[in-house]
Amino acid sequence: MKPIRCLAFAALCALSAPAMAETLRVSGIYPADSDAAAAVRVLAVEQFGGESGPDLSFRIEDALRGAVLQGEPWLRVVPYGPDGSVQAVLRGTSAIEERVQNYTEEHERCIKDGDGKCTPAKEKYQARCKRRTIELLPRMRLLGPDGTLLWSDNSMESLTDSWCDDSTTAPRQRGAIVRELADRVARRIVGDFVPRALRDDVRVDESRKGLNKSDSDRFKAAVRKVKDRDAPGACADWGSLAQANPAHLPSLFNLGLCAESAGDDAAAQGHYRQVLAIDPRNDKALGRLDRIAARERARRQIQAHTAA
Repeated sequence: MKPIRCLAFAALCALSAPAMAETLRVSGIYPADSDAAAAVRVLAVEQFGGESGPDLSFRIEDALRGAVLQGEPWLRVVPYGPDGSVQAVLRGTSAIEERVQNYTEEHERCIKDGDGKCTPAKEKYQARCKRRTIELLPRMRLLGPDGTLLWSDNSMESLTDSWCDDSTTAPRQRGAIVRELADRVARRIVGDFVPRALRDDVRVDESRKGLNKSDSDRFKAAVRKVKDRDAPGACADWGSLAQANPAHLPSLFNLGLCAESAGDDAAAQGHYRQVLAIDPRNDKALGRLDRIAARERARRQIQAHTAA
């Protein structure tokens, strides 16, 4: 990398000051879990069948209607019915299963005196208890106008709680638990349908192994600059260090982080690939390339969504 280019993107790093010591902040848009669902702009939610279906469908509808990306609504959710603008319909059912298991548990209590007051003495006893598992079992399908299956989900949500006869608090109401599980499903669907903006505070590589004394001191000073929130200065230092030490993996990796922090994924990929050319199994570089690939997938989803 030429010094002038290093300084150019290092200056942009100032826009993403680290939130913690020795970290650079990388911000970006990450993909929804379903490419097909993410492409939909106008959606109708049909009332679900089953015991918990109507409530679940309302919660999903509200969650999708409230989903935003960069301050803008991602979807237009319209009432189910004849509407030529609808690009997909979400249908489903939802059942509830509940299992209760009886068991005993050894507890301890004080022995009371004749006045009913606790004495220092203790006694053990067997308390009768219950363990309850409630499962929400949705079956959901997103269908295109021609009936094409765009997305499906049959994954259950469950919650297990327990209490005993001597518990000081009452068990939660079944309805409250079912509503919590339904909200989990709704949040899960938002993750499947809607890209999300995330910020990562990524720790720089602080290893100076392989550098001579002078360059080692410069590298240490660059790390200190990150801690002091002088990311541009640190990135410029790593640029010159990488030129003088082209096989020093931490300098190359940190330059990749500088580029990512500045929003230059192409430059970041170049640095991480330099790392992998020397160390093909470098987990840090591989992990960052995965994050870049995820952001590229999100960009494709946004393009498809806009064009739909």
